[in-house]
Amino acid sequence: MTAFLNIPSKGITKSYSDLITDLNRLESIPKILHINDEYEIYLSILAAACNGNNIVLTDSGLTKFELLELGITDENANSVNHKTYSEIDNPAGLLEKIKNEDWSLTLFTSGTTGKPKSVTHKISSFLRSVKTGKKFENNIWGLCYHPTHIAGINVFFQALFNLNQIVFLFDLPKEGIKKQITEAHITHLSATPSFYRQLLPSSEVFGTVMYVTSGGERYDEKLTDELKKIFVNAKFRNIYASTEAGTIFTGDGDNFRVKEDSLNLLKIVENKLFLHRSLLGASENLICEGDWYDSGDIVEVINTSPMTIRFVSRQNDFVNIGGFKVNPLEVEEILRSHPGVVNARVFGKKNSVLGNILVAEIQPESKAILEERELREFLRLRVQEYKIPRMFIMVEELEMTRTGKISRK
Repeated sequence: MTAFLNIPSKGITKSYSDLITDLNRLESIPKILHINDEYEIYLSILAAACNGNNIVLTDSGLTKFELLELGITDENANSVNHKTYSEIDNPAGLLEKIKNEDWSLTLFTSGTTGKPKSVTHKISSFLRSVKTGKKFENNIWGLCYHPTHIAGINVFFQALFNLNQIVFLFDLPKEGIKKQITEAHITHLSATPSFYRQLLPSSEVFGTVMYVTSGGERYDEKLTDELKKIFVNAKFRNIYASTEAGTIFTGDGDNFRVKEDSLNLLKIVENKLFLHRSLLGASENLICEGDWYDSGDIVEVINTSPMTIRFVSRQNDFVNIGGFKVNPLEVEEILRSHPGVVNARVFGKKNSVLGNILVAEIQPESKAILEERELREFLRLRVQEYKIPRMFIMVEELEMTRTGKISRK
């Protein structure tokens, strides 16, 4: 039977036959998931779908206090729904069952701009970006997102509806990731730019990988150029998605072309991107102005025919430095273009004179010896003086969130 899920770090391998057997054996289904078991997460989501229930998905890394902030207590965390669905005969029967709109999945935003918000999606939100057909049948997905993240859920459904295998790479070290790409003959990878940077530098070439998607953070041209040297047969795509709306755009490089039938679902006002409420999941926490939701993203219109936009930053990313607004992502991008820099994080730090000063954490190449003076001169040729960080801190690795992004807290 076709392989369904491989979790190398735990020595777990499951087939689609195992999945069907386990779905039929269940007697109850949790209403809220707070576990660190990838297979049980997927099993419970599918059981809730077959049963026509809502299921709430939380990050297993959340503390008890954080769960209480979300309204999840010891009492309701252990509540269940009893199984009522009839026996499933095969994977095709499973896919038919979960296509119904009777069930829903509640996720939480990452909380980088405050308290996480709950958003509830129907299956149609996820199927919007799923592609099926003969050419997708033999795909093998390397999953590089946490399974509770919207991007991880999107990859899960893309693989599921084509009965593809998923190889879980999220918690593996660099050499373990490379080993699995080779041994499992992975054809598709989906990850944040920060995740891909873990693979570099590399002298190896991975010829089985045919498709590399990136999302969750700003596009990095230098990184893509380096990845093309190791994924020599791959097409590269950039994904724009959010917990609130799911996948919205795909693009080549930094630019996202808006399909003609989607033009009426977005508007741009003073470079702020607004999404039509019809794209959103259900939530009491998402405030719309009429039919429009402020995505929190700043974009630049590259072309109006066809409509093409470029992501610039989040609205709250800007730091006020002595009256000047600085976009840290812009400075990070330039720092990463330095041949001795693997990764960078730029952020504001409170200052009694200027209000804030810029600080840069730098992850240098393994053999590079970087001096602060060199980095200052490198930036001075490329940005205005007020955009140059006052402090440079060398680190072995940047702190990452559980969703694979650079930590901004």
